[in-house]
Amino acid sequence: MDEQQEQQPPQQAPSPYPRPDMGGGMMGPTQEERSQSMLCWILTIFAGFIPGLIFYLISDQSKPFLKRQAALALTLSIVAIVGYIASAILMMILIGIVTYIAVGIWSLVVCIMGAVACNKGDNYSPGIVTGLCQSMFKM
Repeated sequence: MDEQQEQQPPQQAPSPYPRPDMGGGMMGPTQEERSQSMLCWILTIFAGFIPGLIFYLISDQSKPFLKRQAALALTLSIVAIVGYIASAILMMILIGIVTYIAVGIWSLVVCIMGAVACNKGDNYSPGIVTGLCQSMFKM
């Protein structure tokens, strides 16, 4: 009985982004999707909401990983813009300078972590952004 158990291959957890392969099993996001998702997060650092919007609009149903990551990047940009506006208002009492810097550092860190996770093919879900993204984009 021990020999039968040793001969069975280990079971893998199902991918959150199933895609049928030739063997009938499921595999994760393709290298192209991972690269495009990483590019979306990196470009969000420099161009704000524009890369997230473009990648969200050009991704179709065959690229669910890219569509989700683009929606998260777009949501992050929207949250950062709201944070910058609130910081601009708070600059009248001088605390806005601190919050402006904090929002900038936070969005930079989230974008870098998103790019690294997408390059690995991991399902990246940043805290507050994920909940907002699910309610805004119904994902």
